[in-house]
Amino acid sequence: MAKFELFIVNWAIRLLEHIGQTHLMARSSLEQDIALLERVTPADWNSYTIIKLNVVSKTIYHKHVKTMKILQKILSDIVSPKDDSLETFLRDTYSRDDTFEQNDTD
Repeated sequence: MAKFELFIVNWAIRLLEHIGQTHLMARSSLEQDIALLERVTPADWNSYTIIKLNVVSKTIYHKHVKTMKILQKILSDIVSPKDDSLETFLRDTYSRDDTFEQNDTD
C-alpha cells in the first residue's frame, strides 16, 4: 500500500541527514550557535544576523528531520501493521512516539 512512499521518506531522511552533517552542522552545532548568539550583542549586527540565521536554519532542519522520522514511523506501521483492526491503525498513526517526541511541545 504505502511501500513506495516509505521508500521515498527513508531516502529523504538519509539525504537530509547527510546534508546536515556535511554542510549545515560541519562547523558548529545548534547548541554552539545558541551559546555564541547569547554572547554577541545586536550592536554587532553583522555577526548577530549571521549567527541568528544559523540558529534558525538549524532549528528548522532539526524539526524537519524529526517530522520526517515521525512520518516514516507512521508509514512503516501502515505497511506492516501488527494486526488489521481499525483500532490498531488509529493507535499507531495518532499516538505519540516517545522515541522522537519525548519532552516535546511542538
